[in-house]
Amino acid sequence: MATGKKFSIMLKAIIFDLDGILIDSEPIAYTILQEMVSSYGGYISLDEYTSNYLGRTVAMGMTTIKTVFNTPESEEELMEIYLRKEKEKLEAGIPLKPGVKELLVYVKTCGYKTIVASSSVRERAEKILKSHDILKYFDDMVFGYEVKKGKPHPDIFLKACEKLGIEPHEALVIEDSEAGIEAAYSANITTVCIPDMKYPDKHYKNMVCYMFDSLFDVMRLLEEYGQMQM
Repeated sequence: MATGKKFSIMLKAIIFDLDGILIDSEPIAYTILQEMVSSYGGYISLDEYTSNYLGRTVAMGMTTIKTVFNTPESEEELMEIYLRKEKEKLEAGIPLKPGVKELLVYVKTCGYKTIVASSSVRERAEKILKSHDILKYFDDMVFGYEVKKGKPHPDIFLKACEKLGIEPHEALVIEDSEAGIEAAYSANITTVCIPDMKYPDKHYKNMVCYMFDSLFDVMRLLEEYGQMQM
């Protein structure tokens, strides 16, 4: 579904979010956080998760948990607990989202530059992408710890453009979270949203160019764009 904003006519690169776009990991993250706060008698509703944790770095999430639940552990200790639990679940495997491989093959065939821009960390991302044999489709990656301010600030997407040697108007961001949408919008980059655990509120919906159900829809959009350039 289009929102009325114009699609870039100078497209050179695709910027991919990782969690919720390339890999189906958000339900796992939600489960881990629930396990952690349950030990304090706490609970995180789905609305609270999507508003306060989704699309943000793990460090930001641990700061929120420390503040909200007044945990005896420090933020650093909470981070260690989270990463240990995530490692256990990673070993069981995290599935790709539908259409990932098909879209990546298509965009590389068309000559687009590609980059992952994620609030995650490099070691985790590389391990997951290698396990699915898709790391080879990306020209570069940029992570939250490489910039001063993470999503919803624009820094990570501007850094992605810098790494690829392009201008923001020459890129397309594919995001699922409201924090990611706001970050891309603030960076003045055309954005496609594929909602994962939460459909964006109207405020964020108005920031995106297209709202799709899957990455297959993005591939069809790019096919139409390619035909327009002929």
